[in-house]
Amino acid sequence: MTRDFLNQGILGGGAGSPNRRGFRAINTGYIGSPEYDVKFFETFPTVWASGYAFRKALEHGDYEAIEEWATLFLLHYFGILHLEEFSQEILNKEFDKDLWLALHGTFPRPRSNDESDLQSVSILRTNDNVTVAAYYPQVVFFPSRGRESWFQSSELQPFLIGNRLSWERSQFLLGDEIERQRFMTHFRSVTGVLQHKTLKDRIDEFCNQNFGVFTGELKQISGHPRGWETIVPPDSDVLENFLSEYPLKKSNRNSGTTYYLLGDMDLSYQPDWVTKKAGLTSAANYFRSAPREIAVKFAGKTISCQIEEKDEIVMLKDLFTRKPAWTRITKGRDGFVTHVSPKHEINIQDNTLKQGDRSFRLAPINKAFLREFPELLADLRNVKVECDAD
Repeated sequence: MTRDFLNQGILGGGAGSPNRRGFRAINTGYIGSPEYDVKFFETFPTVWASGYAFRKALEHGDYEAIEEWATLFLLHYFGILHLEEFSQEILNKEFDKDLWLALHGTFPRPRSNDESDLQSVSILRTNDNVTVAAYYPQVVFFPSRGRESWFQSSELQPFLIGNRLSWERSQFLLGDEIERQRFMTHFRSVTGVLQHKTLKDRIDEFCNQNFGVFTGELKQISGHPRGWETIVPPDSDVLENFLSEYPLKKSNRNSGTTYYLLGDMDLSYQPDWVTKKAGLTSAANYFRSAPREIAVKFAGKTISCQIEEKDEIVMLKDLFTRKPAWTRITKGRDGFVTHVSPKHEINIQDNTLKQGDRSFRLAPINKAFLREFPELLADLRNVKVECDAD
């Protein structure tokens, strides 16, 4: 029975009769070592076998494998690694004619009609063209076996300990709390595209350990990482867009641009748009690094941008009062109260307040604010100055 299986199942139906053809001893001295070419991304014996082996390591709780897995998602999210796809047409045209047959023939067939068959091969590479990992549906990303070329990548070096990707050495990418929370949500959301519960649990356990318990909402992400949001590393074109996409700016009296920066402001009570990504990154990641220079925290790096001659930098905190202020409206001034928004009324205990008086919080702006935004006082019809009897 075993002989039939080996001959028919392994050798194939055209191998002949089991009694006439089988395995025979050969002189191993004539078998040379297989030659490996890195441009074929480890198709000996099969790239998918590596993906499957990595999946089993994750399922068994191999912590080194789990950390390396998480690091792949981190480096992809921050644009250190980018996804590059090779279609059947490209592989047949630019590589060995049997490469696509080997990849397609050994690809794990999908178990449901929701998944498509292999249409392309997706690999993760550094910007200096070193292959680090590949896409495998069951785990999304898995690292390559042949890692000698990793040491040739200057971009990958900061993230390596020996020949392994290091989660610990990658932590500087998460130095900004806003980006840290975004990545954590993104990584947890990967569980939505994984098929196996054990792998979902591995991500949840890892995130709980490294980010704390999660109480927010997960994102709906594409089933293939080609559709995922990433932070792209800056190049010359992107650098030109940093200041142009900054949201807190306006034209000034010198025909230049005034940039209002959030440095030293308490952002905990600010509206979401202040800290959410707008354009390349959020306004909270911009800060003044020199008298005429704005720096941006982006993809684990600090990018410096020089402003133009007619441009100005204003710290937004300097346009507001340092302490809150309030005023009272005496009893009988109900006509004036109708001009004041009810949300500004406060309940305060003060010996200057008499029975029937009401207290209101004042807008925390100062003269500098009005100099920067004089348009707020362009229409003075509803602005009144009245003397209090006291």
